[in-house]
Amino acid sequence: MHLSEQDAAAIYARACLSWYGGKAAQIVRAQIKHLRRTGDESGVKAWNEVAMQLSKAHQNRRIRSENGKLY
Repeated sequence: MHLSEQDAAAIYARACLSWYGGKAAQIVRAQIKHLRRTGDESGVKAWNEVAMQLSKAHQNRRIRSENGKLY
């Protein structure tokens, strides 16, 4: 089975939501800042993808909640 970087970021974003709940976005942003300070541009790119997927996952979760279908 082959996972793209986008798929992996989506999986990790959902895991972050599970692990950290409402603080997930804050933790991901802190990781991006840390990587940027250390000059790890490939890490920044990967974590930015996680942040984007986290935003999508959070939005989807909110929509399901509003429709009464939170899983």
